[in-house]
Amino acid sequence: MHSKKRFFYTLFIAAAISVSACTMSTAAEPDQEELNLIKAAQEMRAAGRVQLNFKDLDMAKFIRFMSELLGENILVNPGVSGKVSVVSPKAVTLKEARQVMLSVLEMNNLSIQDMEGYSKVVPLSTGGTASNMIVKGDQSVDPSDTIMVQLVPLSYVKAGYVVSPLKTAIPQIQISPIGNGSSVLLVGKAALLSRAVGVIRAIDAPDSIRTIKVCTLQYANAKLLEAQLNAVAKDASSKLAGMVAVSDERTKRVILVGSSQNIREADRIIKSLDVPSRTENFHVYRLKNADAKTVAEQLSQILSVAAKLSPDPKGAMPSTVVPDLPTNSLVFTATQEQFNSLKTILEQLDTQPKQVLLRGMIAEVSLNKLNSAGIDWAAWGGDIFGSIVGAGNIQLGNTAVPSDIQTLYQSLITKEELVERNGSTYSVTNTQGAGLVYAYIKLLNKFDAVNVLSMPRLMCTDNLQSSLQVGQVIPQLKGSLTNQTNTNSVTNSYEYKDVGLILTVTPHIRSGNLVALDIEQRIEDLLTTTNSTTPITSKREVKTSVLVANGETVVIGGLIKEAEKELKNRVPLFSYIPLIGNLFKSQEKQREKVDLMIFLTPYILETPQHASKITNEIITDGQKLSEAERILMQRNNEDYLKSTKQQGITREMLDPHGQLSGMGTSDDVKPREKAPANNTDKQ
Repeated sequence: MHSKKRFFYTLFIAAAISVSACTMSTAAEPDQEELNLIKAAQEMRAAGRVQLNFKDLDMAKFIRFMSELLGENILVNPGVSGKVSVVSPKAVTLKEARQVMLSVLEMNNLSIQDMEGYSKVVPLSTGGTASNMIVKGDQSVDPSDTIMVQLVPLSYVKAGYVVSPLKTAIPQIQISPIGNGSSVLLVGKAALLSRAVGVIRAIDAPDSIRTIKVCTLQYANAKLLEAQLNAVAKDASSKLAGMVAVSDERTKRVILVGSSQNIREADRIIKSLDVPSRTENFHVYRLKNADAKTVAEQLSQILSVAAKLSPDPKGAMPSTVVPDLPTNSLVFTATQEQFNSLKTILEQLDTQPKQVLLRGMIAEVSLNKLNSAGIDWAAWGGDIFGSIVGAGNIQLGNTAVPSDIQTLYQSLITKEELVERNGSTYSVTNTQGAGLVYAYIKLLNKFDAVNVLSMPRLMCTDNLQSSLQVGQVIPQLKGSLTNQTNTNSVTNSYEYKDVGLILTVTPHIRSGNLVALDIEQRIEDLLTTTNSTTPITSKREVKTSVLVANGETVVIGGLIKEAEKELKNRVPLFSYIPLIGNLFKSQEKQREKVDLMIFLTPYILETPQHASKITNEIITDGQKLSEAERILMQRNNEDYLKSTKQQGITREMLDPHGQLSGMGTSDDVKPREKAPANNTDKQ
C-alpha cells in the first residue's frame, strides 16, 4: 500500500518537474552562458572534482549549475534573485561543492528545504529555517549548513542534565527535552548539530550509569536527610548532581539513585551526618526512690557547672532537666553517650533513703514542786545549744539516795563523748543511759512535778523535715477597713496563728552510726480569751542542732517559765467569824517556775523490714516502757521504797503493790519472761 502511494507521489513530482521545465523552457530558452555552465557541470560531475569561479553570476543560473552538478532536482521560488560571486582556486569534491552552495544561499538570505525526491530554494523569511531532514540517534551528520532536526536518545542521564550545558556551549541551536527526559530534540545547522552530539556523548557517558543503594540510618532522621541530599543534588556543579534520594521513615532508611560517583559521595555525606545527635534525642528516666523535683534541681546544678568547665560548648551536657511529678520521672535532652553518663549519676542519687524513728517526750517540770518534795533539781542543767543534760546530787526528802544508785546514775548518764562536726563540738551520751532518764521522769511524776505534754513517735526520712503539732488555730486581727461613706461599716481582716505544741525535727544520718538532729521546739500558750481581737500569747522556743548516737537519748532543757499565783489558806468556820476571822486564814503569793524539757531518742532504720518491725512494736506496746526502762524503773522503785521508810512514809500512802499511787502495777516493772530475775542487779 505504501509502495503504491510512493510510486504515484513520485510520478506526481516528476510531472511537476516536467511541467516546470517545460514552463521554464517555454518561458525562456537557456542562453549560451547557461549552456556553457550546464556543459561544465556535466564534465566536473564526471570528473568528481569541482572548481568554482563565478563573478556576478545570476542566482538562477547558479542554482541551475549546482542542480546539474549535484544531480538533484531543485525548484526555485519565483521570488529568488540576486548575484553570486564564488572564487575556488582549488578544486573541491561534489560534497564540498554542495556545502558551498548552502553557504552562498544563506549569505543571500536563502535556504534549501529538502523535500522527498527534490529540494526547493526559498527565502529564509518564508519560514525556511527548518529542514525535513530528520536524523535519529547520536550518530554524526555531515557538517553542512543544512538546517536539520535530530532526535538524540539518552542512555545514562536525564534530558535535564544535558540541556543546560548544550545551551551554554552551542547557543545557536534549539534543544528541548522529549517525553520523560530520556531523549532530546536538536534543531539547527548540521555542522552545529554534529558538535552538539559530541557534547551529549561526553555528558551521557557510561560513568553516569544509574545505580541504587539503600542506606540504613542509626541516628539521623530519614526524612530530613532526604531533603538535605536532594537540595545538594540540585546544584549542577556538585558531586551529587543528578542523584535522587528517597526516604522510608518506617524502616529509617534512605534509598539513593544515581551514578557511582553520586553514590560514593552521598554515602560519605550520610556517614558524616548519621552520628549521635547532640540536641534532638529526648530521654526519660523514671526514679524509683528519690524525689524527681529534688533530683532535677541537683542534676541541673551539676550539669550547669560541667557545661561551664567543658572546653567544647557544643559537646557539653544539657543543663536543663525537667521533672515530671506525676510519674516521678526526669525528662532531658542528651546524646546516647551523655545519657549513659547521666544514668551513672542518677543511679547513685536514686537510692532508697534511710529512715529514723524518733521516740520523744516533751514535759514541763515544776521546780517548786520538786523542792517541796525534797528533790534538788538544780543538779539538772544543760546548754540548749546541744549538750546533754547530766545528773548531779539528787535529794529525796532529808535523806540522800543511796550512794550506789548515785554512782550508777552518774556512770550511765554523765559519761559523755566529744564529737566534732563542722568546727563545733557536741556531746554524746552512752547508750546505757536512755532508759534511766525516762525512769526518773516517771518517778518524779509521783510528786506531781512533771506534766508530760507529749510523747511523740515520729517516723522520719533521712534529711527530710518532720513535724508534730498539738494545739489550736486562733484568729488574730490583721487590719480594719472603714467605709468612708458609712463610718459604722467596718471590715476586719484576720490572719490565723498556730498556738500549742509544735515540734519540728530534721534527722541527718551520719557515718559512725550517728544521727544529727535539727530540732525546733515551740510552745505557745494563749493568755487571753479567743474572743479578744488581739489575743496575747506566750512563747517558749528552742532551736538547736545536736549529734547523737543511734539509740541514745538527748535531753534539751532550760526554758523556764515563771508564773505568779496567790494562795489562800482558811480554817473552816473560824475563818468566817467577823473581826477575828483573819486570825484563822492566811494569804500567800507564790512564783512558780516551770522548766521545759525535751527528750529525744533516734533509732536508725536500715531497711523497710526493720521499720515495719519497729512500727509493730510501737503499735502493740503503746506507751509502755522498753525493757531497759522496765529494769531501771524496778531498781529505782525498790531504792525509793527504802528511802521512804526512813522518812516515815506509812504503808497506807502506798498502793497494794508497795508503790506510790500512780506508779503502775507490778506488770509494768517486772522483766520480760526470758530475762532472769537475778539479772536485774547486774544491769
